[in-house]
Amino acid sequence: MEIGWIDRETCGIFQTLLLPDAAAALKQGKPLLVLGLTEDNVACGAAAGELEGDVFNVTSFYVAPDYRRRGGGTMLIETLRTLLKEHCRSLEISYTVTLPEHQALAPFLTAMGFLCRLDYGETIYGLTLGSLENNSFFAREQKIPANVRPFGQIPPTLLREVYQAARVREEAYLPVSLTDSALDSTASMAVVEDNAVRSFAAVLSRQPGLLELAWVQSGRPQDMAPMLSAVYAAARRSYPPETLLTVQAVNAASAKLLCAMLPESVPISFTYYFDL
Repeated sequence: MEIGWIDRETCGIFQTLLLPDAAAALKQGKPLLVLGLTEDNVACGAAAGELEGDVFNVTSFYVAPDYRRRGGGTMLIETLRTLLKEHCRSLEISYTVTLPEHQALAPFLTAMGFLCRLDYGETIYGLTLGSLENNSFFAREQKIPANVRPFGQIPPTLLREVYQAARVREEAYLPVSLTDSALDSTASMAVVEDNAVRSFAAVLSRQPGLLELAWVQSGRPQDMAPMLSAVYAAARRSYPPETLLTVQAVNAASAKLLCAMLPESVPISFTYYFDL
């Protein structure tokens, strides 16, 4: 196996081996370090990342299934270490387990000498929709108030207004607006009062088999229960029980609340680091 540099002119054959954001950044000429792994002139792996302060963040790392357990991943990591040793303090890789193959990354990184970093509550938790059937909160029937409505039944102007207000407060936590097509307009719910959105729960559907409860904002505490019940009911009507639902905690307090409310959930986001 051999390792070489990848730039915007040579990224074509490696594009499918990079995460979409990394491939797009490379094509746009952004300052990204990208390595490609080949065997017999066949592209079989890639690693990409960028320097933030004195930490190099690995944003994409992949070896094709037919070429795994043959030292390619180790070569990519060791090459990064050699190249970056004089330029930064540590390597860091953060990832979320959404596919079975992702579970192999933790033992690989541990074997490479990486350590797991504390997340200080900012963990993504995952569970299947089917696992909520026996949840004490979601299993019981709840009457959904008339003012709890799916995004698809809310004028887009109201959704844009609440999103712009959040941006002004620097609290817009979604990578897209509340009117973006990446949101499931049937499962995303809002509480509407006096022709304004008071509370909302935004659900992203960006890949098959995965739903992200990506942003919940509650104007009143009592809005939370009926809103989340409506999200769950709509999701169960549209998606199979094995669909993975992810929820992110933003601090230690919200992580504690999330674990109490969703004991079926398990951490699926991890950060590993290696001091150079």
